[in-house]
Amino acid sequence: MQEKRLYKTLSAILAFSIILMIFSVSCSKKIPAAGQASGTVAIASEISSDTSNEGKDKSESQDLNNGKPGIEPEDAMAAVFSVETEDMRNSAILFFNGIEKNISVIASAGNNFSPVFSSGNNLIAFYSNMDGDYDIYTISPGKNDLKNLTANSSNEYMPRFCPDGKRICYQSDLGGNSRIYIMNTDGTDKFVVTNNNSENYGAIWSQDGRSIYYISNDGGDFDIYQINIDGSGLKRLTDDAYYEQDLNLSPDGSTLLYAAGEMDATIFEIFTLDLKTFKISRLTNNMSYSSLPLWASSKNSRKILFNSDMEGYSEIYSINTDGSGIKNLTNNNYYDRLIAVSPDGHSFFYQFYNDYGDSGLNMYDLENLKNYSILDSRPGFEKLKEADYSFADIFSFIDLNILISGQGFADEIVDFAIEYSENQLLEFTERFYKEDIQEKFWNFQEEAKNLAVLIASNDTAISGLARETLDRKYKLLGFEGFIEPLVDYMLYKKQYGPYLSDAMNAYIDIMAKESEKPSVADAGLTMSLKDYVERIIGLYEFEQNYPGFPRIYKIVNMISGSLWIYMGGIDNSPVFDFEGRILPERLADFKANEEKYKGSRFGNKLNEYLNLLESENYLRTQKVSDYINSLEF
Repeated sequence: MQEKRLYKTLSAILAFSIILMIFSVSCSKKIPAAGQASGTVAIASEISSDTSNEGKDKSESQDLNNGKPGIEPEDAMAAVFSVETEDMRNSAILFFNGIEKNISVIASAGNNFSPVFSSGNNLIAFYSNMDGDYDIYTISPGKNDLKNLTANSSNEYMPRFCPDGKRICYQSDLGGNSRIYIMNTDGTDKFVVTNNNSENYGAIWSQDGRSIYYISNDGGDFDIYQINIDGSGLKRLTDDAYYEQDLNLSPDGSTLLYAAGEMDATIFEIFTLDLKTFKISRLTNNMSYSSLPLWASSKNSRKILFNSDMEGYSEIYSINTDGSGIKNLTNNNYYDRLIAVSPDGHSFFYQFYNDYGDSGLNMYDLENLKNYSILDSRPGFEKLKEADYSFADIFSFIDLNILISGQGFADEIVDFAIEYSENQLLEFTERFYKEDIQEKFWNFQEEAKNLAVLIASNDTAISGLARETLDRKYKLLGFEGFIEPLVDYMLYKKQYGPYLSDAMNAYIDIMAKESEKPSVADAGLTMSLKDYVERIIGLYEFEQNYPGFPRIYKIVNMISGSLWIYMGGIDNSPVFDFEGRILPERLADFKANEEKYKGSRFGNKLNEYLNLLESENYLRTQKVSDYINSLEF
């Protein structure tokens, strides 16, 4: 067995790493499945020690879980919100458990928006395009009970629970225009409320659940309307030239809060509408874009929060209900986006970004005027790299932070994980040759590479290795009767691809292709020369398309190594015979590809090589050997 192990270890190097060895490349240094809730992830949270952020980019901080951070356990007990990547290409739903101080990923496949939580039936509703068009989904925190309530060919948006939690109102374009519908929380008994030919959106429930408020252009301009859920009692509550949006009902049900401005304009202000007197109050007059107003409370007084760019950056402000006491709460050099208020109204959550790709997620305590960091991508990544990290640490960090990061940072952290996986591969492989592990794998025969089968095995040694293989994002490769791990590049693309740049996805494709079917094994080609040349062309195309890619050196070295093999030959595909004469079929292949790829870098390289061969009478002279051994891109 020891001989087998030695042989297999060497074979492993040849099977997957021979290309990297030839190319002189040294191995340098859990998003949930679509629509599934992940396990909760503890927050490495921090807290500001001062009561104002004025003049600071970010607050000084300490661990949220140390002692009593100024937030009582009952505060912010269950908040759900949508977060976006820094480049706004992707959005996910997160659930914050204020008691446990942790975050769960509720949905990350596709784009997911407008989540609401009904504590009475422990249910989250949101809309998502994870299945193609936009539909309304529900899921229970901590459970795998995702359900598509509106699986059809139309688009549905903006679900809102009735106060008793038994029904959901939403908007749909099922009838051609956007209309307001109501259904039960299990998706049954759907019916339309606004049966007109206008555009209707942004519906919210009245406090008694008997009617809904919504925005419509039924009268020409987009105004606020109220209608009973049976379609009767239609009332127009505003009648102006403004475009209303972001409806929000006060906790006591007496006042509507909203933003309004001229359509396609950059100036929106915050308004309230008294539902008893129908008096409209303009709270802001800042000649800026103010939006996303939410109700909050502080020191037993009601507050209104909103986003505004009145000072240049998008900041979060508070204001009294009469329009007085406006205050910049975030006041930093970041773009801040208000995303949710805790159910008790005492805290709010927001994202922040800057022009350099840094991003984060904070919670602000209005009672104590303290700023808590939930996620802070760049500093968190630097701390991770300095620590004695593990695979679990790396993937836990990626799974959350990639949800708010731009492509540049997403590329960086995923590349870090891949690099770490590559570095750890050989050491992990050796564990597959301890004692009688390989013999145990043989007992599984055709299922020896099936991780699900191996994990379910009663053999703890096999099940443990299989579980760790999966946790490391490796897979199992069968090679001449031996089973060993391999970096599962396609798993990285499947889980993280939507967040990565085209360059990183293309790089993963190249590595996955070489991983799935190595071009060289046991010092011989595993494919036809035609297929091998196509791989070389793929490498050249990557270099041309992404010259500034951080790992371009690896692609360049792979090109050099591939040319070394193609032009110099390898055991099962020689270029010269034993006397050093070029084989006719290889000369013909060189000439055909030189003509096929004429003018390209590959074609030019072949032209250069053919000229050299002709000058040396098509013999492998020392000059030819020197050329092959010194191939440079």
